[in-house]
Amino acid sequence: MAGLDYTLYYLAGCGLAAFVIYVFSLVVYRLYLSPVARFPGPRLAALTNWYEFYYDVIREGEFTWHIQKLHKKYGMSPFYSIRYHYPNDSWTRNPPQKSAIPSTPAVLREHAVPS
Repeated sequence: MAGLDYTLYYLAGCGLAAFVIYVFSLVVYRLYLSPVARFPGPRLAALTNWYEFYYDVIREGEFTWHIQKLHKKYGMSPFYSIRYHYPNDSWTRNPPQKSAIPSTPAVLREHAVPS
């Protein structure tokens, strides 16, 4: 029975070591190697999705206003992105408008609201 105890400790130690290595590699990737790592923004938001959860659930839906504060803090122009949402996303302050989508007159007539 004593040999089994050591085997369980060994497996638990290996599992813990693998988890620590995974978390460390994920942190390095998201902060330095990710395609959105070059955009400015809070480091915590770059690391985890819990950043949005905090503002949406704990602070009761303040994430929308917090986004605007982040844009002001980091001095974003309308054409520059900010990393604050998901670690793999970046958002722009002024997304393309609906009028930027090309359309033909036939498509416009088809979707027109009857008067």
